[in-house]
Amino acid sequence: MANDRVRQSNKQPMIIKQTLFLTILLSFFCDLAAEAQVLRFRPGRLRFDTQLQYYNSKANFDFPGGSYTDLGTGKRYQLTRSHSNLIYDFSKNWSSAIGLTGGMAMSTDNVDTRTSSRLHRIEWRTRYLAYSKYFQLIPELNLSGSLFSISNDVDEVFVDDDLNRIEIGSWFQKSLWGFYNYLYLGYQSRNKDFSDLGQFKLGSFYRFNKYYFGLEFNGFNSMTDDKYVDARLNRTTITDRVNAGSLLHYAVNPSVLNAKAWAGLKASQNYMFKIGMEQAINGESYASGNTIWFQMEIRSLYQSALPPTHSEEQETLKKEFVPSTSGEDEKIEELFLGEEVEIQLEKNRRGTDDDLQFDD
Repeated sequence: MANDRVRQSNKQPMIIKQTLFLTILLSFFCDLAAEAQVLRFRPGRLRFDTQLQYYNSKANFDFPGGSYTDLGTGKRYQLTRSHSNLIYDFSKNWSSAIGLTGGMAMSTDNVDTRTSSRLHRIEWRTRYLAYSKYFQLIPELNLSGSLFSISNDVDEVFVDDDLNRIEIGSWFQKSLWGFYNYLYLGYQSRNKDFSDLGQFKLGSFYRFNKYYFGLEFNGFNSMTDDKYVDARLNRTTITDRVNAGSLLHYAVNPSVLNAKAWAGLKASQNYMFKIGMEQAINGESYASGNTIWFQMEIRSLYQSALPPTHSEEQETLKKEFVPSTSGEDEKIEELFLGEEVEIQLEKNRRGTDDDLQFDD
């Protein structure tokens, strides 16, 4: 029994998260005059991304936290999951996406090995670029619906919770000292009297030529009480039977803090590939495991209107810079217009050099 229980630091997950929040926030806003990197939407563009994940767990974080317990000899929970999005940019400020998630799970204990695979979740998400002067503020609404249900007498391993979710949150983004930094804070409401969750992502990445290197901390905290907060056996009896005891799904008041590292390759103007690993480092009433993932992004499947050419931009800018047709203004145009136009065109080129996606 002593080998099953491994004691970690006495620091609680909440203390670690609060310290992490303060550190990132201080560095995030310490220099509001720094150039900001906008997450850009291109009107009329249809994009696509897909991610494949492999998750493996042999332990759970305990309640009330500060330690974790092995599932037991020979017990394991594994999940291979795929999530794909189609994203359409309606304007420079507004973008929406629809996504599908499917998974194949396997649980192993000393008696049985259970497997299950299904398309299990559909999502709709919309984002709006509300502010972009010194940093970017991008509110987000996410609606997620389950395509299956769980009964008390279920006898197959879980690929997900059978919950519908509504999440409201916002991204904060800022370029600082050559690093692209981001913070996401969200509130997720879940049905069937499960606890509501406070979601967060805090990260930064660096671009070197066509390569990207990133680090992120993410997770969630239960903000309200589950209806079974005082009767956890109503859930653990089921998860012990079908999930080898893993609390990745169907947990009561779960919380977790993960660390993620990744690398990316911009193979061409239209294709981006990422690979990474995520490890749970603390939590409460939730699975302790790790994830290996691979992601592909296609920056443009369809573009309803092509962006203006260099000459078209020049003509548009000339009309903005030339105040009238008087002889004096024509001399001003000859002397200064070329430089002004080139400065503005260079700003435009920098502004459309890349489209940076901060979420998975």
